[in-house]
Amino acid sequence: MRIAGIALVVLAVTAGSAAAQPKPDLSMVLDVDRCPHTDATEDVLTAQGREHYQRGETLYLQGDYKGAVLELVASYCKISSFGYSILKDIGQAYERMLDYEKAVAYLDRYVREMPDDAKRASSCAPDPKEDRENVRRRVAVLKDLKAHVKIQTLPGRAAIEIARKSDGFVVRSGFGGDTFELVAGWYTLRTTTRGHEKHEEELVTRIGQPDTRFVSLTPQTGRISVNVTPADAKIYLVDGAVDRFVGVGRWEAKLDARKYTVRAEKQGRIEASREVEIKPDEVLQVGVDLAPQPQFGRRQLLGFGTVAGAVAVGNVLFAFNESAIATTGAVGGGAAALAFGYLYLPDDLALGTSNLTITSTIGGGIVGSFGSLLFTGEQSVVAPITGLGMIGGAAVGYYFGDSRKVRTG
Repeated sequence: MRIAGIALVVLAVTAGSAAAQPKPDLSMVLDVDRCPHTDATEDVLTAQGREHYQRGETLYLQGDYKGAVLELVASYCKISSFGYSILKDIGQAYERMLDYEKAVAYLDRYVREMPDDAKRASSCAPDPKEDRENVRRRVAVLKDLKAHVKIQTLPGRAAIEIARKSDGFVVRSGFGGDTFELVAGWYTLRTTTRGHEKHEEELVTRIGQPDTRFVSLTPQTGRISVNVTPADAKIYLVDGAVDRFVGVGRWEAKLDARKYTVRAEKQGRIEASREVEIKPDEVLQVGVDLAPQPQFGRRQLLGFGTVAGAVAVGNVLFAFNESAIATTGAVGGGAAALAFGYLYLPDDLALGTSNLTITSTIGGGIVGSFGSLLFTGEQSVVAPITGLGMIGGAAVGYYFGDSRKVRTG
């Protein structure tokens, strides 16, 4: 800072008239353009200006640049006849505060307000013309400092375009979460992503200043209409990890435009799910028909097979005309039928196959019994034939039902 070198010379100059005030910078109204009116004498103004300048010098050296600016501006307002040199001091203080826009404004004012015939303030002071050229170059460097603008979006990674406001030319593009380098100026920030309304806002960047923007996009919406058969089935909407109950039988709603899962369930029916995508300004019709739960006949056939096995084997062994043998065989036949069915009958045995096996077993026994009675009335003959008929009917019925996938109804 050049304060110490010119302090005494600057403050020795008497206050000038109001007409000697520097011409305001139309691009920015500075504090030195708002000097308060005073009726104090020139001697008083000079003394006050000296005090403000000295305090400003001290505060600058101590690193209190904000305080230094206040004192230097006050000094300028008291001794405006030589105020152009203080403009540089104020600009340097603002540069140390990283307020580059005001630094540029004051330094640029200093360059423009320096008289062409300006003289050195002292033998140690720089040549005014050289100093003006150096400050002009410094202003150019400061003006080229880029603003770093970080833009966060919701949803994340939305597409971003930054266009000059003057002509609409797109100078930067990227995605939510990116940081953009921009020269100071006025821009239009556009943010888009699928399923959301386009967002536009003004973006004003300052010289060398960081900025962070958060853009929350408004989801586009559509409608959904769900009909489930049967009408008393429950309807659920799955949205990510959230699975919520929404209605029974029929449900209509307005939803954000994106993908969901519609789920329906009812006791005794197979649960069904549908992946759906809601599109903006459209109505999606979804129909869900819940199929009945398949009925399995394994347990039914195990129970019947145990009894039928006992009866069939007992009847077959009745050929020996020995009750003890027939009884023992019945117990063994029932146990064998139970073990065989438990080991080999599938868990998803169709109820139709089980029903057909039972019917054909009984039918086989009836056919065997009545057929044998046409030729003889001897129980030692009729009973075994009846048992064999049951066994044969069971085999035929199971084979036919399993191969044809017979279902109930």
